[in-house]
Order: sequence, then C-alpha cells, then structure tokens
Amino acid sequence: MNSSQIHTIKDIVNLYKNTYQAQKISETHFIVDNKKAKGHIFPIELEKGLFAFVMNIKFNDEIHVIYQYDEIENYHFRGGVFLSQNFSNITKDKFFKKKENFNDNGFYISSVASNINHKIQKGNEGFRIFYFFSKEVVEKYVNNDVKNYFFKNNSFYNFFDGFKDLPLYKNILKELFSYPEARRETALKMHAHSSFLMMLNNLSSMFESHKYDLSAFHVDPNLLETLHQVKDEILLDFSTKPNIEEISKRHGIHLNKFEEAFQAVFGFTIYNFYLNKRIEFAEHLLVSEHYSIKEIAYDLGFSDTPHFSRSFKKQFSKTPSQYLKEYKYRK
Repeated sequence: MNSSQIHTIKDIVNLYKNTYQAQKISETHFIVDNKKAKGHIFPIELEKGLFAFVMNIKFNDEIHVIYQYDEIENYHFRGGVFLSQNFSNITKDKFFKKKENFNDNGFYISSVASNINHKIQKGNEGFRIFYFFSKEVVEKYVNNDVKNYFFKNNSFYNFFDGFKDLPLYKNILKELFSYPEARRETALKMHAHSSFLMMLNNLSSMFESHKYDLSAFHVDPNLLETLHQVKDEILLDFSTKPNIEEISKRHGIHLNKFEEAFQAVFGFTIYNFYLNKRIEFAEHLLVSEHYSIKEIAYDLGFSDTPHFSRSFKKQFSKTPSQYLKEYKYRK
C-alpha cells in the first residue's frame, strides 16, 4: 500500500493486515498464523486522538516492511515501544546470542508523515506497540519543552533504547497476553495507555537532563534503515570501537552528514553512542552474575580493569563492585 492510500486509521489496519497476512477475528483482534510469522495484533482506540496497535509476533522468516505514511486524519504524530522477549536472563554459554538482542528494546517518536524502510530479522520475537496521536494529546500530557519539539518540526524521527523500566513492561505484557480473551483486550488497553505515558515521561526526562542531543531530522527511509543497521552493528561487538570513517565510506555517505544524521536520530554521536551502550551492557552483564568484573572488562574491550571501573563509576556513580554489592542487597 503506498502513501497516497493511507489517510485514516482504517487504512493503517489494512496495511498491517496485509503486511503480516493476518486473519480478522474482530474489529480489535487479528491473528497472524503463516509460514513467515505467528502472533496477534490488537488495534485499540485508547482515547480521543490516541490509537494503538498492540502486537505480539514471532517472525519465522525475514520480512521487509516499507511504511509510507502521509497525513493521517486527526493524527499528527507516531510513536512505538519495542519489547524483546529475550532481553534478560543472560547465561554465560549464550553471551553473544543474547548480546544480539540487547538492542531490541526501546521507543521511537516521529512526525506522522514519514517513511519507514525496515527489515525484521528471522527469529525476532517480541511485543510492539505502535501509537498514532494528535496535537491535543501532546498538549495534555507533556511539558513545554517537549511540546515545542513536537510542534516546531514538520518531519522528524528519534529512537531511544536502554531504559530500565522496559523489561518490567515486557513482563506485564507477556502476562496480559495469557489472559482469557474476554479480559485480555481491556487489560491490554490499560497497559498500552500506561506504556504511552511512560514513553512521554522518558522523553520529558531526557529534555530535562540534557543527556541526549535531540534535533529534527528529515526522514529519508533508505538512510534511516542504514542508521539502524549501523546501530545494530555497534551493539553486536563492543570489544572494538567503531571506525566512523570506514563506516561512512562503506555506506557511501559523507562523514559529516552521517554523523549529523546518526546524532539526530539516536541522540548521540556514533562514538558516544558506542561508549554509552557499552557501559550499559557491562551493567547488564554485571547483575546477571555470570561474569567477573575482570571478564567483563576484557570481553568489552576496556584496556584493563581499572579503566572499566573508572568508566563504570562515571556512568553509575559507583564502582562495579560497589554497584553489584548494592544490587545483591536490594534483591
């Protein structure tokens, strides 16, 4: 379906139905059951000006999706929450396999009139909640800084990951999908609404902390796909810092343009993104209690244990040993 055909929420329902070859059970429930994917899609109106698509899908084959959104009647912005089934419970013998899933949790915000070109990998499994919302909903729920960001930019896209409350929301959603059908839709509606507020709250916190450098970015679908590919490449191997010049040449994009686009979408320069996610993953490994501090420092490419400890303390205000001691006490 091309962008000229997508003007209403009903058009989007049909888009998802066709993309995932879903079977309609009711107006608010579609089942996906084919060779490429299995799962459920729930289109739910949460309130006036706020519509959600709650999905729980396992992909048995690679799917290439191209969403070309034009202006949607009564809706001005989009957002989404991604919650991988495989976020936690790292085991030592599956270190690298689990690291591949570290990037499957996060949320994005964008203007409604933007294009997404995305490949969903075989074996990907998890929950997705896609939101379409109006200016009135933004006015209702966010502070002035976030309002200004939404309202001053005609075309933008930003993606954020690594928030510690995401695994909690994943576990709740997993439980809700096991509810009897008579209760499930009401429960999903309530949780989807709270997840939307969580997304906006995290966005407000980022503006207040100035941790992220957010800027508007005109979304070119091909460049956006490349940016996500680079992000995924970085998250697959923390042992070596990314060669930014080599990456830009490999993708045929001018270095300055590439850096500017990456920072606009993810809130960090490529190198600072690598540093930030490497230390976040180090914390994830530390509390799994399958790795020693020395092993984590070596596997993630720190020059030595003191270097790792200094970097960890800079991010978490405690050394790894202090942090782990407090974590065990809280458990």
